[in-house]
Amino acid sequence: MFEVADLSYELGDFSLGPINLQLHDKDYCVILGPSGAGKSQLLYLLAGLVKPGVGRILYQHQAIRQPADYAKWVGLLFQQYALFPHLSVWDNVVYGLKARKIFTNANRKKAVEWMKQLNVMHLSNRRINGLSGGEQQRIALARTLVLEPRILLLDEPLAAVDAPFRRELRTVLKRIHQKGMLVIHVTHDYEEALALATQVAIMEQGQVTATGSPEKVFSRLNTGFVARLLGEVNIFEVMHTAAEQGVWTWKEKHTGWELKSLPFSSNGFGKILVRTRDVLLAEEPFSSSVQNMLKGTVEAYLPASGGVHVSVDAGLKFHLLLSEKAAESLRIKPGKTVYVAFKASAVQPIG
Repeated sequence: MFEVADLSYELGDFSLGPINLQLHDKDYCVILGPSGAGKSQLLYLLAGLVKPGVGRILYQHQAIRQPADYAKWVGLLFQQYALFPHLSVWDNVVYGLKARKIFTNANRKKAVEWMKQLNVMHLSNRRINGLSGGEQQRIALARTLVLEPRILLLDEPLAAVDAPFRRELRTVLKRIHQKGMLVIHVTHDYEEALALATQVAIMEQGQVTATGSPEKVFSRLNTGFVARLLGEVNIFEVMHTAAEQGVWTWKEKHTGWELKSLPFSSNGFGKILVRTRDVLLAEEPFSSSVQNMLKGTVEAYLPASGGVHVSVDAGLKFHLLLSEKAAESLRIKPGKTVYVAFKASAVQPIG
C-alpha cells in the first residue's frame, strides 16, 4: 500500500493540497490535469526532491522521510531524461549502480536484461548526442529500472516522443507494470490514461478533484476539466430560481437565459453540463416536448471524428456533433439561423 496523507506545499502564490491518495502495489495511477495544475510538483514531493509543508508519505505503512528511504523505494524518470552526454549509453545506464557501489555481477546482468527489454543494448557504446528522443527515453528508463525501485514515478514520459515511439513505449510501460511495480504517471494526455491506467487522479489548481478507475472517473464528468477533456464543453454557471411539477428552472449567470433540469442535489448555484450528444439541432422550432429550446446562429462547423462539430451562438454558446449526413441535410453553414434543443433530463450538475 502506498499512501499520501494530507500532503501540502506552498510555492509563492501557488498552493498544493492537501492531497490524499491510497494506491496498491500493482496499480498504474495516471495523474491527469491541465498545465499548471501542480502535477509535476506533486511528483517531486513523492520523489523526495521537495519537502512538503505538512503531510506524510507512507509505503507498506512505513513513513518515507529520509533520502535513504526514497533511494530504497522510489525511482523517478524525468521528462528531460537527465542523461550525461559525455558518457556512453552503457555508462549512463549503470551510473546509479556505480554511485551506490552496488555494481555487482548480478546487477550487471540485470542492466543487460533491461537494456535488451528496452531495445537499447545495441547502443551500448554510443554517446547520447545524436540519439533520438525515443532512444534517450528508453535509456533513461533502463537507468531507473536497474535500481529496482518498488515505486516508479514518471513525469510526462511520452510528451517528447514521436507517435510510433509513443506506442512502443506504452507497450514497454505496460510490461513493466505487469511485473508488479506500482507506477505513478503524470500527464495531460487523456489517451495515455485510457491506455495505461488502472487508477486515475484528476488534478486542478493544486487539488485532486476526482479519483477512481478510468471508467468511473470518465463516465461521471464530475469536474470541468474531465468534461472539457472529453469534448463535453457545454458548461454553464447558473443559479436556481424555481421548481414546478418536478422540473427546476435555472438562470444562466452571464445572459439571464433560463434552463430547465430535473431535480438533483444542489445548494442553489453552481455549474451545469449538457453533453454535446444530447443537443438537438433543427431549422424550425421543435414540435416535441423538449423543455429547453433556443434560437441561434451557426458560428462555425469543422470536420470531427464521427461527424461534424457545430458551434451555435444562441446567447449561450452551444457545441454539438452532427453526422455528415445530418449536417448536409440541414445545410449547415456559418450565419444560418437554427434552433438548439435538449431535454431537462440532459442537464447534469458538475463540480
